[in-house]
Amino acid sequence: MTHFNYMIGDRIQLARRAVNLSQEELAREMRFNDRQILSNIESGKRKVSADELVRFAELLRKPLDYFTDPFLIPDEGIISWRTEPADLPLTEFEEKAKALIGSQRQLAKMLEEPILPLRYHLPLNNKSSYEETWDKAEGLVNVWKLGKSPAARLAEQVEAEMGVMVLYVDAPVQVSGGACNLPEMSTIFINRTHSLGRRNFTLAHELFHLLTWGNMPPDKFDYETDSSKDERKRSRTEQLADQFAAALLMPMAPLEEKLKFFDSTTMVFKKWVTATAKFFLVSPKALRNRLYWVQEYIGLLKHYLEFEPETLHYPQQTPAPYSSIFVKRLHTALDKGLLTVRKAAGLLNLSLDGLKELFKSYHLEPCYDL
Repeated sequence: MTHFNYMIGDRIQLARRAVNLSQEELAREMRFNDRQILSNIESGKRKVSADELVRFAELLRKPLDYFTDPFLIPDEGIISWRTEPADLPLTEFEEKAKALIGSQRQLAKMLEEPILPLRYHLPLNNKSSYEETWDKAEGLVNVWKLGKSPAARLAEQVEAEMGVMVLYVDAPVQVSGGACNLPEMSTIFINRTHSLGRRNFTLAHELFHLLTWGNMPPDKFDYETDSSKDERKRSRTEQLADQFAAALLMPMAPLEEKLKFFDSTTMVFKKWVTATAKFFLVSPKALRNRLYWVQEYIGLLKHYLEFEPETLHYPQQTPAPYSSIFVKRLHTALDKGLLTVRKAAGLLNLSLDGLKELFKSYHLEPCYDL
């Protein structure tokens, strides 16, 4: 009950600030004798009666479940999306994404799982150079022992080392992914329908945001573009995120090893780019940009004009939805009776058969009868 009172109080405070009311003004509208009553409510020291909660909902223009649903995440400004320029409303998709995070955060608490705070932080800011950013990325490759092709183990290490959920979701096609920064249950979203190279770059890009959110919060929307003119309009934060992602996925030492096998007189550049991009599990475009940014290899790019980048087709193109940690936590909660089957299916927008298939994709037997 104490935790429930704290949750309601915290959400009353968030909703009050969202409508620009002071404690004195809201206390007066609630007909409290003094402001201290509201202060005690917001700090979780005083229980809110049912009638008071209805009055709060009316005054703060929120539904009742905004205050009472532990699966809901009311925080604003905690998610940044990487998307193509488009007239695309993301409100509905963002609410679904927040519901996924909120449910997992609450289930982890109910299962008494330890929730790791972010253990890593990069001392970078908007004045940091590309070279500083590359250095931090390659340092992380070494600390996490990611090897010569870091993308292969990056998602696994992000979850293990940072306690961050990496969720593969069915996002609108224009959306590559996003990052959600929370003290508990920070999350990276990846559009699972995109190519492997694009998914890996999105993961590394969003990881940068979680590692630097305190010093330079990302834009609400980062618009991906192939236009050099539009690229210059992107914020410094997003440009540094791309630099970090490129250096993380394509460290210089293994990249230079690959360059030893490049000979413009004997090998078609397209063949070399394709093979090298497949080695790093990135797109040809990402490899081209990496070579462009490390200026000593810019001469190689003249060969790139001979062909257009192609989408590489990797095996197992589409990963299973969500992640192993996510689905196993949901399965355990159902098995322990902490969550109803219909609530679980509703959270994921699945039928009961769809929920059963999700468990099977992670080799888990359904813990309920259909």
